[in-house]
Amino acid sequence: MSAYVCNDETISLLVDGFMNYGTALKSEGYEPKIQIIYNAETMKREIGQELINKNYDSVNFRYRENRAPHEFRDIENNQRNEEYKYSTENLYNAIGEYEYQTCELNDYYESKLHFSMLRLKDDMLKRYIKREKVKDCEVNFNL
Repeated sequence: MSAYVCNDETISLLVDGFMNYGTALKSEGYEPKIQIIYNAETMKREIGQELINKNYDSVNFRYRENRAPHEFRDIENNQRNEEYKYSTENLYNAIGEYEYQTCELNDYYESKLHFSMLRLKDDMLKRYIKREKVKDCEVNFNL
């Protein structure tokens, strides 16, 4: 098994997911620096940096290194390559990529971070189901 540091496009896509679905990021040792978030850009930076920090922790553990995490740089959706542009499919794939690259941490699958990723996928599914119910009602109404 190998591990690598996810690029900022992947992290930016994940940050967009957490923000758009309103899913809280929880992680061992992570406490938001400000309790009342009044600036979305600050919140995006904090979430992105925590995701990068944990990804580096995993890679460092896997390869017995001690590299310091780089500073998160949010990449706007229109500046990303196609596979990192915001869509449900791309977000779902990014969650899978991130988890695979970050799972080297001890007890990752019992961690708050892993459960945050599960909650994000759950929130995605709930919104999808709501949209499908609306479509079902429209179809039944037109019968």
